[in-house]
Amino acid sequence: FAKSKRALKAAQEEIRARRVRKTYLARVQGRFPTTFEESTDPEGDGRESITVNAALGFDNKAYRAFVDTANGREASTRIRLLRHLEDNTSLVLCHPKTGRQHQIRVHLQHIGFPIANDVMYGGDSADSALTRAYSNDTLNTLKTVMNDRLNPETCPRCEWARDVLAGEVPESDRPLVSQGIWLHSFSYEFPALNRTF
Repeated sequence: FAKSKRALKAAQEEIRARRVRKTYLARVQGRFPTTFEESTDPEGDGRESITVNAALGFDNKAYRAFVDTANGREASTRIRLLRHLEDNTSLVLCHPKTGRQHQIRVHLQHIGFPIANDVMYGGDSADSALTRAYSNDTLNTLKTVMNDRLNPETCPRCEWARDVLAGEVPESDRPLVSQGIWLHSFSYEFPALNRTF
């Protein structure tokens, strides 16, 4: 989208300054509410949204985020209903105001509407294709690529990945991961460029 060096530099500055407005589409369990006690209509289109403000922590060993009001980092996501589906799921738009790892997934779980097939954060396993993390590296491709990039002396996640790839962590101790959850990027808006993708 940046067809000149000037446009590329402007886009990079937008990203660095955290001015890019991101929107994600998620399919969640249950009938997401159409009205809320504390809601707003920021788009001015008559559709209410709710803002979830819940600080998050992250467990590097389990590779999972969690609500941590005591020591977590500030996290905020605005969520708005698009429509209800016949299978008791709902489509929602999610606008993260901060960029914490797994933020949308945890915030949806926190308000009782997890992504429908995201078993890591409360979704239904019937709709998900699960596998153990790093279980399909029979050709040692990940091990070969990652060995030069891992820094286990200073990074707990790197240490865990190194141990897994070396076969020191039993497969049963590796987290279940979904092959694809129902959370997808919908649009990225670059205000200074007056562009949306």
